[in-house]
Amino acid sequence: MNIYNMPVANYWNLNKIYFIIVTYNAVNYIRRTLDTIQKFEPNTGIIVVDNGSDKESQDFLDEIEGTVKVI
Repeated sequence: MNIYNMPVANYWNLNKIYFIIVTYNAVNYIRRTLDTIQKFEPNTGIIVVDNGSDKESQDFLDEIEGTVKVI
């Protein structure tokens, strides 16, 4: 099942603000961005959209999967 045919109630908490971040080979920027969001807005959802990054970025995204949603 992908996000396009998933019922909205199962994917989104409609009472929560979501940050959607698109990244390509930007581990340092993503790390700082996520730290800042989690520091100042801890009760938000975070979705990181990877745009075909290299191995270093992929490894970092694999580490944070679960804390944030990685697509």
